[in-house]
Amino acid sequence: MPAEIPVLRLSGAGFVLPGPDGRACTDLDTFWRVVRDGASCLSPYAHPELPLRIAGTVNGWDPEADLPMSERQIRRSSRAGLMATGAVHRALEHAGLTAADLDPERTALVACSLQFAFPETERYYNLARDKGVAALGMEYWLNGTPPSVVGT
Repeated sequence: MPAEIPVLRLSGAGFVLPGPDGRACTDLDTFWRVVRDGASCLSPYAHPELPLRIAGTVNGWDPEADLPMSERQIRRSSRAGLMATGAVHRALEHAGLTAADLDPERTALVACSLQFAFPETERYYNLARDKGVAALGMEYWLNGTPPSVVGT
């Protein structure tokens, strides 16, 4: 007899992405409009020592206004970590859930992101170039690690 297949349900989706108008895409309507229209959300990006000339930058998103986190927590988090937290926060809102509603035995989080946002990447590149890779130290690891693992 075949094993019973568990029910899988997508409850909510959240985003903090580059938007089509130069501002952050944080809602489903904008996300689906970008997908449907095949719109590009890339913009010019320049660093004097990198060949990169375009990137998907997130402008106009304020984590202090959007996240239920203290100023200290926000200050100690990387921008990429804050954007991931913002996406999870939006997904919970979209699903009509709070963290207390989640059953850890039946809940999965699917997330996708670069490890660092460009400000961190640029800072780490400059630090490694100027002082060597050893100068990156623990800050490099902590900024690339989700706050739930590191603690805040």
